[in-house]
Amino acid sequence: MKKKALVLPAVVGLGIVGYLASPLSGPHELTSNPSEPQQRMTESVQSVSPHKEFTIFFDKGMNDSLLHENGIYVLDDRNHAIPVTIQKQDPYTITVLPPKNGYEFGHTYHLYIHRDLDLENVNNTNLPNEYHVPFHVNEQM
Repeated sequence: MKKKALVLPAVVGLGIVGYLASPLSGPHELTSNPSEPQQRMTESVQSVSPHKEFTIFFDKGMNDSLLHENGIYVLDDRNHAIPVTIQKQDPYTITVLPPKNGYEFGHTYHLYIHRDLDLENVNNTNLPNEYHVPFHVNEQM
């Protein structure tokens, strides 16, 4: 299983989620979505396996008070909450584990990460409230 690291906050000086070791080609900058002014989202949707684990690294540490209070969550394409497990690996790293039976093939999901989870960006109103990372489950992964 391939792993990606999402790095918060310092990518292009904006505190944006970035990707390391991505199987997608091209840049993975986050851009504003005009219909969702309080979020930033990726330019493209990642293709992932049904048992994808997301690893998120915070270079200045994380706000533990938001870790289990909707600081990180996953929704399906109908805005239903997906039961993922959030594991704190160390003071700087979180892993988002997939649902027990994995994500469903052919479906698109949305990972949301609250800005204030990153200690470097707590209450930084120049940034969106959440980062949005859409991903699609590909059965060939």
